[in-house]
Formats: sequence, structure tokens, C-alpha cells
Amino acid sequence: MRRVLKHHVCFCFLSTALLAGVSLIAAQEKVYAGSQGNCRVAVDTGSDGSKPIVCDGSVMRGDGVLSDDWNIDMDKYIGMPAVEVRGGADIMMSGTLTVINTGDRGSSGRNDNQPAIKVHEQGQLKLMDATVTDVHKGIEVGDGSVTVVTGSIGVKKDGVVLEVKNKGRVMLMMKGQGVTVEKGGNSTGIVMDGDGTVELMGTGFTDVKTGIKIKGAGKANVTMTGKGTTITVGSSGKGIVMQGQGEAEVTGGTIVGSGGVVGAEVKGGTLTLIGTNFTKVTTGAEVKGDGKLKMTGGEDCGYEC
Repeated sequence: MRRVLKHHVCFCFLSTALLAGVSLIAAQEKVYAGSQGNCRVAVDTGSDGSKPIVCDGSVMRGDGVLSDDWNIDMDKYIGMPAVEVRGGADIMMSGTLTVINTGDRGSSGRNDNQPAIKVHEQGQLKLMDATVTDVHKGIEVGDGSVTVVTGSIGVKKDGVVLEVKNKGRVMLMMKGQGVTVEKGGNSTGIVMDGDGTVELMGTGFTDVKTGIKIKGAGKANVTMTGKGTTITVGSSGKGIVMQGQGEAEVTGGTIVGSGGVVGAEVKGGTLTLIGTNFTKVTTGAEVKGDGKLKMTGGEDCGYEC
């Protein structure tokens, strides 16, 4: 009888451990729900489709596909991007991503300079359909890559559409929609800090104060191809600003001015323009200090090419 009792006690102990293990697995599956193993929602309140997303490949390796639609109001989540991919995670969002309301944080004194979409630490993100509206910063990439197949980005005045650094890569293929910026501010379309690559395929930028700003060291590349790939610069703005000690190559595309606009301003480093057109600019190019400008191809420059 004593033996049976001992076996019975042992059996109860194993059952408790087994249940604890099952509970832990269930909790993990809940945290990473809607992904292929390395994505989770960043907060515990609200429905899953309205909460910021973090995909971290250093937690659980593997590619992931998020097939649901996400509608995220970032005014509710101060201090975090709407979507963050890091740690080598490779994520595709096949549903529709809608992000609004990061742009008012500055006026309320709460601006944390967080973008709508942030990819770093060798993360990769492909968005099949993304609509980003009323944000202070659209996409920030450092040591990772982002591809947007279709959609649009709307940035508040004084905002930044794309910021690329540390060998980051961005490809925008938003043909016929593209990027709009609220008028009246000091907005920038693309900021390149050191090494990085941006490809615009049929994607236009409208009403930016500075089209492309290149700074730091390293080598930056911006390639613009396809019909409608233009950067329209607001009054007294600048199409391309080159500063720092690095090198930059801008290929293709058209910079369109709207009164008092400088096509390209080179303050430092070396800027090479290949087949880039400038129209309706007051001054084609200004080269200052140690800056160097090289040009090949291009039409309607408004000055000698």
C-alpha cells in the first residue's frame, strides 16, 4: 500500500509539471500570434489589429508573414514605432497596414522622434500595401531593408519621409500615389546619413522643402526610375543638399522647383548626378567650401550640364 501511494504522489507531481509546461507554451503562442514565430504586439491593451508590432529575429529565428490588416493610431502609443523589425527578422506584411497620427507629438511636447516604420539590426520588411498618414517620420532604416509595393505616405510639416543610415536600403514602388507633405514647414523627403541606398520606382514626392539631404561619411546612392518619379520642392527650397565628407550618387528622376528653388547645393563631399533633370529651378547648382559636383546627362537643367 505504501508503494502505491508513493507512485501516486509521483504521478501528481509529473502532471503538475506537464500542465505548467503546456501553460507556458500557450502563453508564448499568444505573444507571437499572427506571425511565423518572431512577431508580437508591443502592448497588452486594445485589439491585436490596432497595436504596434515588434518582430525580433534574435528571439525566434525564421521568416514570417503577417496576413491580417493592421490599423494603428500612434497617438495612443507614445515612444514606439507602429512597426519595428530587428534582429535579422525577415517579415512580409501581405495585408493592408494603415498608420496615422505620429505628427502631433512635437506640438504637444511629447515628440520622441519615432517613425511609423523602423527597421534595423539586419531586419527586412516587405509591405504589400501601406498607407501612412499624418506622421512626423515615415520610415527609418539602419542596417536593414524596407520595400513598399503599393500605398502612400503623408508627412506633417517639418517631418521626414525617409531616413536611411548604416547601409540601410529602401525601395518605394508606390506608382501613382507616392508621398505628400503638409505645406508650410521645413520638411525633408530623404535623409541619407553615411552609407545607404534608396530606390524610387514611379514614386513622386510633393511639397518638400528639401528633396534629398545627404550627410556624414560613407557613400549614399539614390536611384529614381519610372514615370512619375519626381521630387517637387516648395518655394525657396532645395532639391538636393550635400554636406559632410562622404560621396553620393543620384541617378535619374526629376527635381521640380516652384520659385526661388536651388536644384543642388553642395557644401562638402562629392555629389555625382547621372541623368537627373532639373526644371523650374531658380538656381541650378551652388558649390561651396570643399564641395565637389560632377554631372553627366540630364536635360532642362537651367544651367550648363
